[in-house]
Amino acid sequence: MSVNPNSAKKFYVGEFAHAKYVEFTLTQLCKAIVKNIMEFKDLERETTQAKARVEYILCSEEIAQRIAFSIVTANKTAPYETMIGIVATAITKKNRDKEFVLDALLVASEYILFSSNMMTKTQNQLFKFRKTINGKLILTNLYKQDQLGEKTLYPLPTPGPTTIHKTLGDYKWESTYTAGVDKLNKTAFTVLQIDETEPEMYDSDMDKASDIKSEQWNKWNIRKQIVPQFKGRIFYFNWHQDYRSRMYAGGYHLNPQGNNHEKNILAFADYQNITYKGKQKVKHAVARAFGEWIDYRRILEINAEKSLVESYDELSDDEKSEIYEILDEELKSIHESAIKLDKLTNDKKLRWFERNRDLLLNPEIAQHAENPTEFKAQMMSINLIETTGMTNIPVEIDGTCSQLQVVSVLTGCLKTALSCNVISDNMEIADAYKMLAEIMSNLLDLTFNRNQIKSALMIDGYGAGRKLVTETLKESLKDYYSEEAVEAFYEAQAKMSPTVQGLKDTFQSIWDEKRERYTWTLPNGFVVDYRPTDSYTVKIKPFGKMEVSVKSTLVMNTTRSTGLGVNIIHSFDAYLCDFVIVNHPNNQIWTIHDGYKVHPNDVDVTLENYNRGLAFLTDSTALEDVIAEIIGKAVKKINKQFTGSEVMKSDYSLC
Repeated sequence: MSVNPNSAKKFYVGEFAHAKYVEFTLTQLCKAIVKNIMEFKDLERETTQAKARVEYILCSEEIAQRIAFSIVTANKTAPYETMIGIVATAITKKNRDKEFVLDALLVASEYILFSSNMMTKTQNQLFKFRKTINGKLILTNLYKQDQLGEKTLYPLPTPGPTTIHKTLGDYKWESTYTAGVDKLNKTAFTVLQIDETEPEMYDSDMDKASDIKSEQWNKWNIRKQIVPQFKGRIFYFNWHQDYRSRMYAGGYHLNPQGNNHEKNILAFADYQNITYKGKQKVKHAVARAFGEWIDYRRILEINAEKSLVESYDELSDDEKSEIYEILDEELKSIHESAIKLDKLTNDKKLRWFERNRDLLLNPEIAQHAENPTEFKAQMMSINLIETTGMTNIPVEIDGTCSQLQVVSVLTGCLKTALSCNVISDNMEIADAYKMLAEIMSNLLDLTFNRNQIKSALMIDGYGAGRKLVTETLKESLKDYYSEEAVEAFYEAQAKMSPTVQGLKDTFQSIWDEKRERYTWTLPNGFVVDYRPTDSYTVKIKPFGKMEVSVKSTLVMNTTRSTGLGVNIIHSFDAYLCDFVIVNHPNNQIWTIHDGYKVHPNDVDVTLENYNRGLAFLTDSTALEDVIAEIIGKAVKKINKQFTGSEVMKSDYSLC
């Protein structure tokens, strides 16, 4: 089961908890709910069409059992619309045919009403409805089984490597290539004992699963019980592909692609003797994890000076206030001079580490790390290396604006390549996000920063349409948002990476509104199976009475023309990831899409393999081949402005 939030809800719970599902089907509770479903199926209907619909949807005992399991694993309380979706998903699984999904939603809505206090046609009520003050229908799931909560049924790591792969996505498709996930399944893990701060809990009477804070707290609550079980043990994750070949780890509460804490409490099961270069890479990783650095040494001195001033009885309050004011001004100046450590070149990272080694051991300083769990893990690695000469704790390296990297090598645009370290003189690390913000600032005579435009540039580079980019900018720019800011964003992007918009236009030109399926073959032989889907608001009338609106994802014709380009870029991004994994010299590697966790000794070879993948795409006609396969005729070869041999010289395509 993927941790990707966009796909996490797309699976019927019985698929990733099959043993529990089979066990449940043998219980009296399951048999009672199935009997209730059969009572509903046998109801007299007003029309033969309505009767035929129910018989077609509830055509087997297996479907009734799936519905029963979905009910006992669902939330205790939920809006009516949410429960309709849960029951309908159990019926349809991955069948996204529009008519079938619509029929399943209607049947699900009627069954929930039938088995509730809203109707009197059954004595076995499963749900109890009530209305909120704003008129929303909320139901209580009377047969919710606490030991069968959906989130607790997500798979835990396995004691040995597996060969099982699920195909992730909204619809059924067949994988033609699994070398990358096969290798990831062999990565052996152990867990580090690093404490996790309890997240804030949000108590709501509404759909709690959709509330981010509640979700985070529930996840933390279960994880704190799970993690101790794996202390001192070796375990493995089960990896799966989506239809573009992107790779996802199974697991929910403990996952190598999870949040900062989840992925950084994981280490490799086997230790390696550290090399000289490997030790340097750990120090680089400490800098990367700490994030933003200011003169903390002087801050400690200022805090000490303030305490000292407070102890001087001979100073008047006015004199003390004057001294505090001077010190506070200095503090303000220090905070304004922060530097981004991850954007320092490797030699500068090393100098920073050695200069501040003593400070980094101070808990008062460590608490300021941008990624605290990662920072603690890397400092644990430093200690291991100094005491044993070995470590099993990985370091993380990421593509520097990977979406632009993919665009640059597919189109051969030198400007784009320079903005994201595909081509580099290695004197400094190019920061595309900062570069774009500076161009926007000059265009509008305002001050934008990289964080304000990062999300918009990421999705735009992957091919998102103007509407989504504008919405993203509106959210991130806040008071700085305006139509002029949107125009400045696109003008700045055209200056920095001029082929992005042209490539999006190309993808949109080959979009066919009437086409329901696109396939293309990646250089490793993986056949992408993209079927346009759209979120569709369905208006249904259970038993022909009240109208209910339910959102569903359907495979259907759509006028939304950005989807093809987004998926083509993502598929090449996935190809690069697979290339790095398959060519890694050992099994000590895992991926977070455009990032990699590897042993410190293996950083250089990982960078080399990443550059080799980029170089191959640079020298190939991979993009032309994909477009030709989609449209069914040859296309003109792109004249590129750099070669693969130049790509191989970059030290910072990953950092």
